[in-house]
Amino acid sequence: MLRIILNWRYWVLLAIGSVALIGIFGTPEDYEGFAWLVAFFVSKAIGFYLGYLYFRLFMYWDDRNEIAELSKLVNNMEE
Repeated sequence: MLRIILNWRYWVLLAIGSVALIGIFGTPEDYEGFAWLVAFFVSKAIGFYLGYLYFRLFMYWDDRNEIAELSKLVNNMEE
């Protein structure tokens, strides 16, 4: 467990994943009209881009066996 906490890659994935979820599921409240529509689509684009970045970083580090604990957890969930 200590190994998971001290591995900086997990913290990077947590930060990127959190911002991606906020971008995907959040909606702007401070805008009206066309500005709201632009803010809405920009937040979704940023969210999906960060989701893709999360996926690519996870696969990159998984291939190099640098996040073995998280990979093991994902593989156990698939079974």
